[in-house]
Amino acid sequence: MDGSVTYHGNGDGTIHVYNVPLRWDSADDVEKGVMREVTENIIKNRKTVYVDTGDKEKNQAAH
Repeated sequence: MDGSVTYHGNGDGTIHVYNVPLRWDSADDVEKGVMREVTENIIKNRKTVYVDTGDKEKNQAAH
C-alpha cells in the first residue's frame, strides 16, 4: 500500500503513529467544527509503537 506515515518520536524508543488522511476536504466542503473534531480524533486515537534501533546497549538502558 502506498501512502505516508505521520509520527512523533518520544525519545524513549517509542513513537506515536497518527492515522492522518492523505487528502483533506477543502474548508468549503465541510461543516463548521468538523475539522476540529476530525483532528482531535486523530490525536486521541494515536498508536504507540516501539522502534528497535538496533543498538542493544541503548535498548537495554531504555528498559
